[in-house]
Amino acid sequence: MSVIPPLASPAGLAGDPAVLRGMTQRRVGPGRRDLFRMAGLSALGLARVHRVLPRPKFTEAKPVADHETLQAVIVHRYDLMAQFARSLRRACKEEAARLRAMRKPEFRLLEGARRWLVLDASKWTDQNRAKLAEVFAVSDRVRTLVEMRRELSAVWERSNMSREQLVQLLQDWCHRAEQSGVKALEELSLRVRRYAAA
Repeated sequence: MSVIPPLASPAGLAGDPAVLRGMTQRRVGPGRRDLFRMAGLSALGLARVHRVLPRPKFTEAKPVADHETLQAVIVHRYDLMAQFARSLRRACKEEAARLRAMRKPEFRLLEGARRWLVLDASKWTDQNRAKLAEVFAVSDRVRTLVEMRRELSAVWERSNMSREQLVQLLQDWCHRAEQSGVKALEELSLRVRRYAAA
């Protein structure tokens, strides 16, 4: 259990963005301890919560993605990427266990990749990028998950495309995810089609 270090003055915390930035850079989202700290700082008037992630809302699965689905995916993109991270972590663990059972030394590569593959590609180190080809050579399932995650994130990163083009991109992604043979991608495609716009 970590202890929050005492501060010299409350004004020192309010003016130091590095303190608040350091709380959320460790994971996909803030953990319980970070939420507790932020709530405590907010209660003392030392920090202010600007925005809270919306809780995802679901409806019945649509047969194909439409404009409402696109809007809902953009709103719930953090939830979707968190689900992707869980799926990727689980896939790495299962693939490493499969390789360990076959007594192949590559299982260590996947066990190590489990920690950094879930991060956004912009946060990978040069060493991680160098190991990426080895990881992809060991597991097609992990390669497929990483590539499909990159393609899905392009839906909300491409501002130069029209809404119709983005809807078509999302529909194509869902179709390829369902045809991939990877159960995690099939579940994520269903989740995408079930998101409801707020």
